[in-house]
Amino acid sequence: MVLHGGFSKHLIHDLHGLCREVIVVGAEPQTLVPGLFSTGLLDSQPPEQALILNLGGVTMAISGCAHPGMEQIVEWGRLLLGRPISWAIGGFHLMDADDAEIARSVQALQALGVTDVLPTHCTGDAAIVAFEQAYGEHCVSGGVGRRLEL
Repeated sequence: MVLHGGFSKHLIHDLHGLCREVIVVGAEPQTLVPGLFSTGLLDSQPPEQALILNLGGVTMAISGCAHPGMEQIVEWGRLLLGRPISWAIGGFHLMDADDAEIARSVQALQALGVTDVLPTHCTGDAAIVAFEQAYGEHCVSGGVGRRLEL
């Protein structure tokens, strides 16, 4: 199990007894296995981390809720890998955003070179529609159990 150090110390202690391995990520990016990285603890409320993948030439940023903004997570991933991130996956935290903020997020991800998106839960219906319109067939619907064949 991989979690960030912003979780309760009691929870982390309990997980050590329940899991084969517990990796607690600090503030700095960390390599978890070759091609899979944690961004480290992101500056947001609530605190979170994101995963950055570089596997077989495919690059991805995978968020939980992207509280700092998916475009910031993609940018951190780009800096970490030294190359553009092609996939943005997860919650984009736009469920309460207005149309202008949603448009800004779509444009920012396109400007960063994101070619494919899979927006989930806290992205919100209006933002999902905006990503579908902007990305067409490169906007994949997601959710629990969704598998991507790359």
